[in-house]
Amino acid sequence: GIAEVLAKSINGNYDSSSPIIADVGEGSYFGDVSLIQKKPRTASVRARTVLICYTLSAERLFEALENFPYCHTYLITIARRRLQRERGALRLAVLVAPALRANRASLGS
Repeated sequence: GIAEVLAKSINGNYDSSSPIIADVGEGSYFGDVSLIQKKPRTASVRARTVLICYTLSAERLFEALENFPYCHTYLITIARRRLQRERGALRLAVLVAPALRANRASLGS
């Protein structure tokens, strides 16, 4: 199946106005940034089609990474790219927000 990766919307939530920053499909994974940084999630994922998802606890992930250091390096690299993409989407949302508010205000009057 296919899922959409969402950045926070202008109001700081994950909702119907959240920008889609990526699509993920078969063989993809998500949640890695939060696990690696041990912080709240930086994006949200919404199914576009029917999906089968598997979960992996942080404990099991880090056990596996100890045995496969090259995978740890790869995971860190991908997590950095995802953070940069999410930050770019957030910057864009902040830049566009004033124009959206002005547009909404003019439509409401």
